[in-house]
Amino acid sequence: MTDSNGSSDADFDARLAADTVHNELEQSLLDGIRGEVRQTVFISAFLTTPVFALSRTETSGDAAEGFSPLVLSTVGGAPMLPLFTDVARVPAEYLEVAPHPVALTGGRFVASVADEVGIVVNPGHPIGFELAPGALAAIRRDFAESQQG
Repeated sequence: MTDSNGSSDADFDARLAADTVHNELEQSLLDGIRGEVRQTVFISAFLTTPVFALSRTETSGDAAEGFSPLVLSTVGGAPMLPLFTDVARVPAEYLEVAPHPVALTGGRFVASVADEVGIVVNPGHPIGFELAPGALAAIRRDFAESQQG
């Protein structure tokens, strides 16, 4: 995580100090980012913990009806569903476009995202990560296999 001049860790720590950990999921993600736990530990925490997506329209409680998600895109144009570990992580400009937070487990979002869509957790915040569509497909496959016993 450090570049050749060593400033990457300092930049990360400075950004984190401005907005610290809000919950256990974020602590797990931070531990994973710092290499203190295996990636599977924080991915498992993400899959089993409620996170928030934003909908342009009001939805039913389980987002089965009316969910019109905010979707971002990468520089290359790939669609990415932004998810947030806490409603306080949502930038105000996102709420202007999609003012309805929807809470489901990370696993429910991963399972329901279209094959060509990735996810980005806490976009722009140091406690976050991205999963490209291919990585999501691998998580869906591995999760399904683990559920089979």
